Amino acid sequence: MGGLPVCGRRRAHCGLPDVTRAYLEEAFGERAWARAEAAVAGLAERFANARFADEVRWGLLLVPDPARLDTRRPMDPAVRADQLGAASADAFDPRLPEGRLTVAPGRPWTMVATVVGAYGPALGSYRDVTDAPAWRYLVQGLDSRTAMTRQLWGARALQAGSDLPTASTTSTGRSPCCAASRSPMASPSRAPS
Repeated sequence: MGGLPVCGRRRAHCGLPDVTRAYLEEAFGERAWARAEAAVAGLAERFANARFADEVRWGLLLVPDPARLDTRRPMDPAVRADQLGAASADAFDPRLPEGRLTVAPGRPWTMVATVVGAYGPALGSYRDVTDAPAWRYLVQGLDSRTAMTRQLWGARALQAGSDLPTASTTSTGRSPCCAASRSPMASPSRAPS
C-alpha cells in the first residue's frame, strides 16, 4: 500500500481516514484478509499463461468511497501535485460517461484484488476480451471482466504514487480485476466502525 499517502491533501479534504496499519487491522478482519489473499493468488494463477504475465504485479487496491472521492472522473491538478511533485491535469475526454460503480458508496475504503503494478497481462484487444466466453475470466466463480471499470483504474492511478500505470497497460487488452464490493473475492468481512 506504499502509494496511498500520495494524495494526502485530497484524501483529508474528502474525509477519508489515513491508511495506517491500525486502520487496516480495524477495518478488515482476518477473514477478509484471507479472502483477499486467495483472490490475488487466484488472479495470478488464472492469468499465469497470458503474454507478459511475468511482468504483472497482482495485489490489493484500496478503492475510496465514491461518495467521498469518485475516481471515475479526472482528479484536481493539486492531487497530481501531491502525487507527482508538480500540478498536472489528467488527460480526460469529458464526452466519456462516468461508467458504472464497481465499489458502492458506504465504506471509506474497499479492498479489491487486481493488478497493482504498471502493467497488466496482455489478453488481446478489448473486443477479444469482452467477446470471449466467461469461463476464460472466472476467478473464484466470478467473471473478472466485470471489474474492468474506470473507478478501479482511477483508484489504481492514485495508489500508484509517481509510478502511474501507462496506456500500454490496456493497449493489448484491459487488465482483469476481481469483482469488488460485496463479493467473496475482495469484500471486507465487516464494515469499519
